[in-house]
Amino acid sequence: MGLIVAIAGLVLAGSLIFLFPNLLTKAKTIHVQLSGNEQKIILAKNNSQKNIHSISLKISGNVEGKAIIKLGYSDTSFYKIDTVQQQALLSYNGDWYQDTCFVTYQPLTSQAGNLKVKYKFHAL
Repeated sequence: MGLIVAIAGLVLAGSLIFLFPNLLTKAKTIHVQLSGNEQKIILAKNNSQKNIHSISLKISGNVEGKAIIKLGYSDTSFYKIDTVQQQALLSYNGDWYQDTCFVTYQPLTSQAGNLKVKYKFHAL
């Protein structure tokens, strides 16, 4: 009887992983040192992920001065634009149907700083 329960548990766990592969996908974190130059960061899904439907994204850090942070489907088409000064805190949790996300840092008066970008693409 115990063996049957153990096998059933393994089958159930395998089925859940097959049906919901996103359960195994962990968030990624990137650390970026900022300068007085524009920087572009390309976030990408895991190779094993198919059919992206949303993204969880949090950008935090320090900006010595003032800068603009843009999120977009490409490096020219932006979905969200925010101006940050001193402390950077930007988050987005919602629909996303691309395999990549472009984050552009554009300094206005900032010459230095750092950003921590934590993200996770969600797939079917």
